[in-house]
Amino acid sequence: MKDLLETNIEELKLGEKVDYIKTLKDERTSINDLSKKFTKQIELAEISFVEACKEAGTDIARGKLATASVTTEEAPNVEDWDALYDYIDTNKASYMLYKRIKMAPIQEMWNMGREIPGVTKIIKNKVSTKTL
Repeated sequence: MKDLLETNIEELKLGEKVDYIKTLKDERTSINDLSKKFTKQIELAEISFVEACKEAGTDIARGKLATASVTTEEAPNVEDWDALYDYIDTNKASYMLYKRIKMAPIQEMWNMGREIPGVTKIIKNKVSTKTL
């Protein structure tokens, strides 16, 4: 692949440029597919790590390459979109939306002790690693 990225594009003939572009796009697709597999495997490993930490009664662990810890954070979980949209319309609170519900304004309202119709809190696990 390194050779592919070091190709002198200007030296290629017209048809070769077409083939080069096709080859680059195919390689990119393969890399993206592989990236998705890595992302899924990381997700599975993090779920397993969180469960293992719970069983061990800890929220931090150390390997030979890194340390990892589990933290929690509140996140909105919309159970009734109609109720939420009614609330947003009534209170002119469209700032709460951005293709998904925005955490900052929701958290601010929760911090003020206000409930938001159609939204409940869920606890999400977050795993962070640090190179040793």
